[in-house]
Amino acid sequence: MERCAAVGALAVLAVAAADMAGCRRAAMRDDIEPQALVSHEELNESESARFVRAAGLAVGAEIEAARLAARRAQGPPLRSTAEAMLADHTRMFDELGSIAREMGIPLPAAAPGDAGRLAVLASAPDGAFDAEFRREAGVSHRELESLLEEHAAAGPDPRLRAFAARWLAVERAHRAALEAAPAHGG
Repeated sequence: MERCAAVGALAVLAVAAADMAGCRRAAMRDDIEPQALVSHEELNESESARFVRAAGLAVGAEIEAARLAARRAQGPPLRSTAEAMLADHTRMFDELGSIAREMGIPLPAAAPGDAGRLAVLASAPDGAFDAEFRREAGVSHRELESLLEEHAAAGPDPRLRAFAARWLAVERAHRAALEAAPAHGG
């Protein structure tokens, strides 16, 4: 069994090496059309498009979660935090949409994975909703913080870098407010 696995692994490596050698040979040929190569600008644009997509999905999900919490949170401090998050994330989404339109990048509509997260949150019983929202919103804020932090530091487009840096502070403040809100009621 181990021998079969080793032979299989070697076969995969051999195919990968042959593929890489073919790519190197193709890259050295003079008859390749210049348009067939990806330009630096296209590479940057695709990185920017990936960021816009990821940030748009994350912020859209946070808007829906905050909207739900603004209605269902039992504790007034958490409800107030959710209302502030809803307002901030709506502005954030609008700003991202404006930048994306200038760049010709479409914003995504919704993420199936986030629909599942929202369904779990929506189905939480009233007595458990606040704790579930604090947990879920904490996770989603840490994920978005990480995305913003990475793009603020190394994103290819200066508009999106500035956007990421500006909203990173807001995300951190939201997470701190979530952590400070009383765990039960209010």
